[in-house]
Amino acid sequence: MTYPVVDDEGLRLDALRALQIVDTPRTAAFDTIAELAADIFACPIAFISLLEKDRQWFKAECGLGVSETPRSVAFCNYTVLGADPFIVEDALEDPRFVDSPLVTGELGIRFYAGVPITLGSGHRIGALCVSDRRPHRFLANDIERLQQLGKLADAAVAAHAQSVRAAALARDFAEQAQLLWKKS
Repeated sequence: MTYPVVDDEGLRLDALRALQIVDTPRTAAFDTIAELAADIFACPIAFISLLEKDRQWFKAECGLGVSETPRSVAFCNYTVLGADPFIVEDALEDPRFVDSPLVTGELGIRFYAGVPITLGSGHRIGALCVSDRRPHRFLANDIERLQQLGKLADAAVAAHAQSVRAAALARDFAEQAQLLWKKS
């Protein structure tokens, strides 16, 4: 299965790597957002995914039971193409997904709604998503609520980025202090 990528895919991947977030331990902030999404939309599956070159990794998930999937099967490939929410009300009626192992396999996903997680640079690195094993209608107010939760996911990623920068500054400061200490 082939999948679409954004025109600046290399820059998008560089921005994701710079965050140093992939393969980090689960955290309450991200888990809470996924759990809220599942509750608000009464969906058994919700997750925050980050799209690397060849895999979709889940920073948070409820109802999936896996930590990653091949990127080639990720609905989120379509979500990161633009700023708007990406909705698939019935995957069995969508030619892009009808043969996907996420649809035909054990997960049996029929419904997907996702909003991109967007950095301050504008790069869309992943998505906040809800899914179900049955089709759903997703109304305008549902889209608005998902977008609001997406802003929380954006903020959690920004907070992670700030903590990475703060840790780097602290290391630099400690190294400089060590050098000054040795000179005196």
